[in-house]
Amino acid sequence: MRPNYKRSLTAAIGGILAFAAATIAQADISTSFSGYGTVGGAFTSDNNYQYFHDSTEYDGAGHVIDVGLETKLGLQAVVNFGSGFSVTAQEVARERGDETFDLGTEWLYAQYSPDPDWKFRLGRVVLAAFLYSESRNVGYAAPWFNAPNEIYGAEPAQNLDGGQIVWHHNMGQIGFGLEAAYGSSTESTLSAGIAYTTKVKSVNNYAATVDYGSFLFRVSQTTLHIPTSLALGPSFTDYFTLNDKFVSAGAQYDDGKVIALAEFAKRTENNFGVVPYAASASTEWYVGAGYRIGKWTPFARYGVFKPDAGLIYTTAASYGTPTVTLRYDLVSNVALKAEVSRAQAGNGEYFATYNQAVNERVTVVSFGADFVF
Repeated sequence: MRPNYKRSLTAAIGGILAFAAATIAQADISTSFSGYGTVGGAFTSDNNYQYFHDSTEYDGAGHVIDVGLETKLGLQAVVNFGSGFSVTAQEVARERGDETFDLGTEWLYAQYSPDPDWKFRLGRVVLAAFLYSESRNVGYAAPWFNAPNEIYGAEPAQNLDGGQIVWHHNMGQIGFGLEAAYGSSTESTLSAGIAYTTKVKSVNNYAATVDYGSFLFRVSQTTLHIPTSLALGPSFTDYFTLNDKFVSAGAQYDDGKVIALAEFAKRTENNFGVVPYAASASTEWYVGAGYRIGKWTPFARYGVFKPDAGLIYTTAASYGTPTVTLRYDLVSNVALKAEVSRAQAGNGEYFATYNQAVNERVTVVSFGADFVF
């Protein structure tokens, strides 16, 4: 985050907390704690291809079982000051970049909620780009062990530093929701085998939801304006702004027995400086369904990643990945899961090391326990 922006954001949060303290000096303050985590492992059938969740992880799981990749622990605290004011903090320890295990602040925001419909947040908030954005790290809340890389790996940023407005209102059996967020973000990612630290000067995110009974529908648009430079010679560098737009739509049906999910996303970018094509543009989607039988939940999905020709993928391609997951609810807050995917070697959404010239299928096996407390 830029220093001036960081100081302004810190001052704004401090002002909100001071105002809240002055307004509710006589109110009782309550604090709640919760947490979640995963203990597990993953490996592939070919050590030449290292499986990862997204490009924020530089090293993936190869032929030897990797427990660091799948293991994480999250802790969340909410301090409620009364009169609609609260502060939420969430810390998550997981594999990031080239670190084996690193602690990071996922959320840290002050919130004012004047009534049940409205929430105004300032600080580090969730980047609500997908159906499962808010619970993306909470494996226990999902029918899969790993979220579909086609969608969730395509946009690795999970939060932004800025402001967010959330509105949700029920009209009889139908619920309507709107979200808007603006801020900045910094991500360290791996692209085509090269590590980059990307500082996004402005991130815009808008989303709308409709829920009715067992159905949930969601659409969103996320735009990242990324200051970028391209060295074209020893004395000439082209400076420009890369506009990365990500549009997604998702639907869910869950009646307690049957669960069905589908998400679609499309990324578009402007040309990479004077180069006559984009760095990365793609279309991705998945569909999945499962059925709860007592404590068991088998779940199957099929995902497709279709990159356009550009700087990262030199030719247009289409990669399809079938995945099956078996979940067993051991106790009320612990679920055991095993998952098998068959991804293509050229799919850079699944592998930190990929090869477009090879048509090989690589098996990815993941397993472990998801828990909440």
